[in-house]
Amino acid sequence: MRRLRIDDVASTLTWDIDGAWIDAGAFGKGVALRAARHALDSLGIQRAQLDFGGHVLLIGADAHGESERHVIAIAHPQCRTKPAVRIRLRDTSVATSGQSERFVMADGRRIGHVIDPRTGRPVPPWGSVTVVTPDPLLADVMSTALFVLGPEGARAWAATATNTGVLVLELRDDGLAVYANTHLQDLLD
Repeated sequence: MRRLRIDDVASTLTWDIDGAWIDAGAFGKGVALRAARHALDSLGIQRAQLDFGGHVLLIGADAHGESERHVIAIAHPQCRTKPAVRIRLRDTSVATSGQSERFVMADGRRIGHVIDPRTGRPVPPWGSVTVVTPDPLLADVMSTALFVLGPEGARAWAATATNTGVLVLELRDDGLAVYANTHLQDLLD
């Protein structure tokens, strides 16, 4: 980090090392959806649903006018095409992090793409974390950070969150355990 120069006024980052970069994998969709929301707001768009594959931005009521809230399906942590939970939401952003999609197989083991910075090793595929908050960038970053913390750490942080919805789906031997913090419980369908 000593080789990174941050200019708050110009909103720029500059590396002192050729070839250095920042991987936007944990926040790129959030940045893009934040920019999209600003663009839609500037055009006066009052209803929209943008889905960037695991990260959704909702503006206004259901686009079909059938409901005041959008119904968003949260995928099962082992199968993206299988909904595990449905949430009724409006004017917010939803981001889910887990190891179900981007992985490699090595020696018969599934190794995911999310790395725990404390150990330098991939986070085990224990389930997924979904974060619901108005800021798409915050939802994106928080879902990844809470997934890295693991199910116990994610639930502990979620219990203290007052303005952020957190859904933890944990794979267990006896099935899928579902935890929603108080900010999200009443919105489960």
